[in-house]
Amino acid sequence: MLGACVGPHDPRAALVAATLVRADQALLRGRPSLMAARYAAMGQSAFAFYRGTISVWRRDWRDATLGLSASRFGLDHPMPLGAGDPHPENFGLLDPGEGPLRFELNDLDAVERVPYLWDLRRLLVGLVLAVRGANADDAAARSTGRAAEGAVVEAALGAYLATLRGQGPEAVTEAPESPVLADLFRRGARDRARRAELDALTELVAGRRALRRGAFDREDPQSALASLPPFARASLPSSLAAMRASLSAPTPAAWWALRDAARLYGSGVASLARVRVLVLLEGPSESPDDDVLLEVKELSDALTPGFVSVDVAATSLPSRITAAAAGVWSAPGLERYWGAATWLGFAVQCRVERASQKSVRVARLVGALGSVAALEALGADLGAALGRIHRRGEHDGRVVGAAIAARITDPAGFIAEQRDIATRYASQVEADHAAFVLQLRAAGPRLGFAPATDCAPDPDLAALVGDAP
Repeated sequence: MLGACVGPHDPRAALVAATLVRADQALLRGRPSLMAARYAAMGQSAFAFYRGTISVWRRDWRDATLGLSASRFGLDHPMPLGAGDPHPENFGLLDPGEGPLRFELNDLDAVERVPYLWDLRRLLVGLVLAVRGANADDAAARSTGRAAEGAVVEAALGAYLATLRGQGPEAVTEAPESPVLADLFRRGARDRARRAELDALTELVAGRRALRRGAFDREDPQSALASLPPFARASLPSSLAAMRASLSAPTPAAWWALRDAARLYGSGVASLARVRVLVLLEGPSESPDDDVLLEVKELSDALTPGFVSVDVAATSLPSRITAAAAGVWSAPGLERYWGAATWLGFAVQCRVERASQKSVRVARLVGALGSVAALEALGADLGAALGRIHRRGEHDGRVVGAAIAARITDPAGFIAEQRDIATRYASQVEADHAAFVLQLRAAGPRLGFAPATDCAPDPDLAALVGDAP
């Protein structure tokens, strides 16, 4: 039954830990320190725990006794090209370089064809957890927000349904009536104008720009840059050429001249143990003022197996990401550097690193940005954003958005069902998180997993994925 209380030694707590260890065992063997950091990050809040436990979500989705996937409105086909993991912090601004900033899904790691309710319920549970995590230091405001979480979910569902039916804009380039999005656009425009990412992440050395080393964010001391092993740096140019070739409209090859590269540590939650590299490119001219920063990030399989038939599955991880970039945004090629290839045997994606590309962050939902009105507006923004993704495209010759809308014959009943599931499973996540924290203390930073001594990674891999400096 969703929402049941659990303790660190209860069957549910053991099941969650076993599910995580089973899904993470390859990383626990090869990257034990990074996985300890990831689990520590997941312990910080119920929302962070939710971000790192899509493997648990997948397990619970398949468990008929929990009812997470049960619905009067289920529709397995046609399947939208969905977000896969549309929690609120995976949405934010994209900067196309020219033209206005846009509010979009800005993390494509999990994009895959999924039943629409997988996406919708994943979003709604995340939204409830975000509401419960807002105003963390203000008990009165937190209580007020929690009392209104049903209304926030209803706002998201109303906007989702309206968008499926063709209402609302195809793209969001401003949001003056939504405090959270208005704040994103304001800060994004400010940092776009001054190229704030160059000031934060690079320094000028004899007139040439280079990446900083060490910690670079006072608000996040775990974020740090470190020099790459020589073999890894030497292999980057050929992989960058392949990434450039994967773009729908490749920028000139001269722009991709490699100036510097560094290993990025401490970013993300679910992907914290994945390899991330910041790359400094020449850009349009020899001037250091238009240098370009890219993030190269290791990819993993989308944790949504069992849904995709062989005729629609991507042929590789890079092709899944390039298809995602073409299919889920309001315009193709919206982010001109978002491509994918392989590097050192890893499937990787590249995306431009811009300070203008702000994301929704639960930590910022305080004061006016955490008011009931702001949270309801954010719910509507996110519901509409997911509706736009589901409305686009076809599958098996059918218009997906229209098929979903036609399946929802009782809108009031649909909204009530989703609201109930979202609030109950959010309570389950909170209980799971509390037990997880106790398990980390009792079993150790890797949930008791102890790799065999003969499982040490290759020395070159260890040099690339080792501890942050």
